[in-house]
Amino acid sequence: MAERDKIRESTAEVSVRVEGGNAEILVDGEVVGRSPLPRPLVLKPGDHTFQAKAGENSSPEKAEKLVAGSQKVVALKLVDKSKEPAVLEITTAPEGAEVFVDGAPAGTSPTRHEAAPGLHVIVAELEGHKPAELEVRVAAGQKLPLELELEAIVIVEQKPLPIPGIIVAGAGVL
Repeated sequence: MAERDKIRESTAEVSVRVEGGNAEILVDGEVVGRSPLPRPLVLKPGDHTFQAKAGENSSPEKAEKLVAGSQKVVALKLVDKSKEPAVLEITTAPEGAEVFVDGAPAGTSPTRHEAAPGLHVIVAELEGHKPAELEVRVAAGQKLPLELELEAIVIVEQKPLPIPGIIVAGAGVL
């Protein structure tokens, strides 16, 4: 009995609860079982991360500091990736362009914009440049970096044309 008490005093017990269905439970990136676990996990004291994964769905990582001799309950909630928006990380060259997603203002580049899954039209506008346009299809939960290159408008100086009816001729010696 004394040995069991000694082990209890040098470890921490963690009960992991997962909301959202049966899932693999990961501690520090390693799978330790499926929820619901039949008994608490016995872990060394210190910093640990906990996460639950079920197919495409997962919980955010949760960091916990465990103290020797303690008992802790870690609650994890699965996030349905099919309901998460996509994140568009939009940059332009040059920076500072006004960005529009599906015709609505989305900020000045560089900018991040959440978008529903599907097809979107991104337009970037900057004074002195031709607008740049990009069409993208995004999936739920996807992070998509996008770069739009804006072409500078070059203005060519125009010289006045000669007045009609006046002939300019040169003279020379033969």
